Order: sequence, then C-alpha cells, then structure tokens
Amino acid sequence: MFRFAVLAALMCGFLWLSPAVAEPVFVPGSRVGLVPPVGFVPSDKFKGFLSAAERGSILIVEMPKEAYAQVSRLSDAGLADRGIKVHSRSALTVGKAPAVLIRGCPSSYKLEQSTA
Repeated sequence: MFRFAVLAALMCGFLWLSPAVAEPVFVPGSRVGLVPPVGFVPSDKFKGFLSAAERGSILIVEMPKEAYAQVSRLSDAGLADRGIKVHSRSALTVGKAPAVLIRGCPSSYKLEQSTA
C-alpha cells in the first residue's frame, strides 16, 4: 500500500511539473484550429483572430485542395494589386496536402519588422 501511495504521489508530482500544452482554438464555422498568439481572440466579424492591442489580425481562409495550384501561383505583385503587401510566404503541409502561408498586411498599413 505504501508503494502505491509513493508511486501515486510521484506521478502526481510529474504531472504537476509537466508544462501545460495549449489547445488549439477553432474559429466558428471553420475546420481550422490554431493556438493564437498571446492577446489574440476569435473575431466576431470574420473567420480568424484579432488583437486590438497589437493592431493585428489572423485571417483564416479555407479552400478546396484543388485551389492550391492557383493560390500558390499568386504573385506578390498580384496581391499588391488587391491591396495586400506580402512580407513572407511559406510552403507547408497540412495533413498530407500542400498549403501556402502568406504573411502580409493591407498596403495602406506600415508594418515595422524587427531585426532581431
């Protein structure tokens, strides 16, 4: 009985010391979930997250896998014509499907990038 109590106490101690893992937040009406950065909350105006303090937003756009070929060919100039200044783009794999992450902001905004 003493061994069981010691084992149970050790297990509880290990669980208490283990770091908490943040759960993804799923945007209403979307199958996409992510752990948003600190200060970002789900928006009630669009599919994504918003931070008034950071003056930032994360827009979630779901498309069928067939759209990847077209979206991956969008040029920075083409997005600029639509009012989006691209700061970076990354090729990803979501599940087993290719995806593209485009980071940018409206052309009318100035985004200060850290050099760190």
